[in-house]
Amino acid sequence: PAGRVKIASRHGSQAPLYAIHGERLDVAKQAKAERISTVQGHAHHVAVHSATYDDGDGDAIDIEAWSLGCLCRRDGAVPSTKGGTDVRGRPIERGESWQHAIGIVTETDDGWWVEPVRIRTGIAVWQGKSFGKRAEAAA
Repeated sequence: PAGRVKIASRHGSQAPLYAIHGERLDVAKQAKAERISTVQGHAHHVAVHSATYDDGDGDAIDIEAWSLGCLCRRDGAVPSTKGGTDVRGRPIERGESWQHAIGIVTETDDGWWVEPVRIRTGIAVWQGKSFGKRAEAAA
């Protein structure tokens, strides 16, 4: 959770991209505080913020902060600030405001790109192709 891994380099005014666990739920605050581009999983929801800052030398630097959802259960089984347990210690069923998603990061000589891929009812669609149990059954 405390880790930080560089996954793409700086390209011109585009800041380097780091994968982090995340310390802030608000990606705009994350971008402003870090002044590097980040992909985080801490918040379990899908969000993006983009801003341009002065890098300290008078040059512009483009910052992006991404929250790319989660792959965990959203029914109360995963501990959260809104969750709880009954008198027998079992999770209380409660729908969380989290979204299932993953992200695809592509880096070329010209820069890097993050593509969020939402997962709904077990199905993900990326570049026009469906992935998931129902998609596999139809193939």
